Amino acid sequence: MFFHYGIFFVLIALAGCITQLPITTPVDQIYFQRGASPSQNLIVLLPGIGDQPEAFLDEGFIQAVRERNIDADLVAVRAHWGYYEKHMVVERLHQDVILPARAKGYRHIWLIGISLGGWGSLQYVRQHANEVDGMLLLAPFLGEKKIFAEVEAAGGLDAWHPDLADPWDDQRLVIAWLRDFKQSETPLRFHLSYGASDRFAQPLGRYAARLLPQRVDVIPGDHDWRTWLKLWQRFLDRGEFVAVLAAVRGSGPIPTLGRVRFDRPLVIGYI
Repeated sequence: MFFHYGIFFVLIALAGCITQLPITTPVDQIYFQRGASPSQNLIVLLPGIGDQPEAFLDEGFIQAVRERNIDADLVAVRAHWGYYEKHMVVERLHQDVILPARAKGYRHIWLIGISLGGWGSLQYVRQHANEVDGMLLLAPFLGEKKIFAEVEAAGGLDAWHPDLADPWDDQRLVIAWLRDFKQSETPLRFHLSYGASDRFAQPLGRYAARLLPQRVDVIPGDHDWRTWLKLWQRFLDRGEFVAVLAAVRGSGPIPTLGRVRFDRPLVIGYI
């Protein structure tokens, strides 16, 4: 039986303040530029539920990029639960982050989504797969228990053919996209990483079997930043990713956030 996703929505209920965060147009972003001039590569970071984009700095994700001298700028997006609740996350990500990045000259764009952010990444590539080069999902949320019960009752993903007429039925639409995804038929590089003791490990294991083995990484760990940082570091060390984002020399220390006002987009410093 698939993992019971009720705990995920308990977290939503407990974090009621999440829905009180403002929904802005454009969506708030924190931009990290690798040097005095922009790179041609951009890493887009989507946080999990209850986390803010500052967490990517606090938890070592930005530092890990600099330590490896990776030729890439990063943008952490304040895509909180309210954007998902209002079915706005794809539109805001597309209009406020990806299209402006392309217009600025970024040639390679990767999505990195943690938990709920992984869900947002899936929603985005389902509609705009040609706009990004790849994505890494770190312990992504994949849907409610009832959806997976339907899949099991049908006899598995390949036998599951739901009614997809409702354009707001994000969960079935994304799971159907995963069912039909074939890495051999798309240039999109799809990576999945999670801890073996993660609360989502069981359903993730079902979908991991549909991806290229070399693009799935499972290590001892739970649904927490310590595990995600280790997975992120391992991902950055893989040859495939570095081949796309050529290594360059770093340029100065990571800035500290301190007390800053996050007007959008905000460059807080160079990495």
